[in-house]
Amino acid sequence: MIMLAGSAQQLSIFTSSGGEHFAAGRADEGGVAMTGATFAANDPLLDRLAFSRGRFALAAPGLAQVVVPAWAEPARTIEDCRK
Repeated sequence: MIMLAGSAQQLSIFTSSGGEHFAAGRADEGGVAMTGATFAANDPLLDRLAFSRGRFALAAPGLAQVVVPAWAEPARTIEDCRK
C-alpha cells in the first residue's frame, strides 16, 4: 500500500518511465486521514518504482506532491513481498 496524508479520490504515481493514475481509498492511520492505493506483489508498477532513475513522485488532487529519492530499500522490500 502506498499512502499520502490527506483525503483524495485519486492517487497519481510518477516514475522515470512514466506516470499512472489510480482510484484511491481513504484510511485513518492513528487518527490522521490518509489516501492510499493497494497493489498486488507482482504489479509492474512496483518494478517501475524500484528501478526509477533518481526519484519518484506521489500526487493527489488538493494534496501536496511528495517526491521520494530512489534508493535500495524499496527494491528490497518489493523483493521480500514477492517471496
